[in-house]
Amino acid sequence: MDTKDATKVIINKNGISMFGLLTVLLIILKLTGNITISWWWVFAPIWIPWTIVLGLMAIILIGGLIICVIILIAEEYENRKYK
Repeated sequence: MDTKDATKVIINKNGISMFGLLTVLLIILKLTGNITISWWWVFAPIWIPWTIVLGLMAIILIGGLIICVIILIAEEYENRKYK
């Protein structure tokens, strides 16, 4: 039996992430009155990463659409040029 077949590495990622831990910490500090920041900033570790990801996706989508429109305009210009 080959040793590569016999040894399998199984990685389970269970537990809380850094952002989740920071959110729990900020909630506890807010509820105990140790910090006076807005609830928006207490939950910022949850919504800021998603905002960044969605923003980057929107930029990529809009950039792709602009490139497609430029290509279509260039093709139309070339078609008219040869008629």
